[in-house]
Parts: sequence; C-alpha cells; structure tokens
Amino acid sequence: MKFSGTRISADIFQGELSRLRRVGADGDQTLRRATGTLLRRLPVEARRDMQQQYNLSTRRINFDQSARRAGESAIDLVGRRRKIGLIQYGARWDRRSSGATVAIERGAGRSAWDGGGAFIAVGVSGNKHVFERFGAKRRMQRGRYEGHMRQPISVQHFGSIADLLIDEARVSRLGDLAQAVLAAEIERLLASARR
Repeated sequence: MKFSGTRISADIFQGELSRLRRVGADGDQTLRRATGTLLRRLPVEARRDMQQQYNLSTRRINFDQSARRAGESAIDLVGRRRKIGLIQYGARWDRRSSGATVAIERGAGRSAWDGGGAFIAVGVSGNKHVFERFGAKRRMQRGRYEGHMRQPISVQHFGSIADLLIDEARVSRLGDLAQAVLAAEIERLLASARR
C-alpha cells in the first residue's frame, strides 16, 4: 500500500531548542517528551481539520491515517493512497431518482454524481458501492451475470486521505498548530521541572 503525507520537521522546533538551552534544562529529554505529546495530538487535529471540509466519518479518516516519529525531532503524518469510495461520503440513491447523489464537502448540498447515471449496489466483493456504467455491452467474465451480455460498471471514488493531507493550506495550519502545541508542552514540562 502506498503512503504519502507531510513531515513536521525540526526546523519549526529550533526556537524552542534554543530556549531550552538558555534555561539549562535537559533539552533532549524535554524535546522527546514534547514531541511525544505532539505525536498523539497531531493526527486528531488533522482529522478535525479534514472533517471541517469533507463529509467523512472519524472512523474512515483514522483507518487510513497515522503519525510516526521520523528521527529525534521530526514527525511524519502519513495517509494511505487508497481511494475513498463515494459511499463513504454518504451517497444516496433510490430507484425513482435520476442517479446517486453525494455531498463530498461538508455544508455543500447534495448533487447528482457525474450527470446522474450512477447507482448504489452490492459489488462482487460483497461491499456496497456507488457504480457507474461505461462503454459498450460485452460478455461478463465473473459475478452474477457471468456469461451474459452486460454493460461494464466501475466503482466511483473521490480522493484519498494522502491527498487530503498534502493540501498546502492544511499543511500550513498543522505546522502552526504543531508549533503552538510544542511551545505549550515545553512550557508545561519546564514549569513542572522547576517545582
């Protein structure tokens, strides 16, 4: 499975490191503990940021997203490149409508997917998906209609968690948040060391 994402690196931590050295605290251990806190908080904040824009569930985002250390003072926030099916965006369909409707972005109204020819059905895998017909009829090779002449269908997807993570505005917001969390955590650790 392919992964892609963003790295929060030591470059944004340099101001905090110099402050730790001035105070005379054990900078390496304090930074390690502070990045541990950031490692726990960053995926949650990234998920919240994605959910403000896209109509995806917490479970679906968490399934394809993770954070891990990348050296002493860097964190990688990564997402899988597996595409997200439209059914995950809350797609709906009834036989009387002109096609499946979906609201990909939160707050946007529902719209017919790709001209209204899409429909929801259970695929060969046994999972419910949004499908769309394409091309000329041909003899089916597997599934319920094996040996019969049918028009091919394809599952409809929109983006991946990796695509959502590498959005420039999101990376900027997460970088600012990482800096604020790190500064507050270092301040808290220094205050507890003074006691």
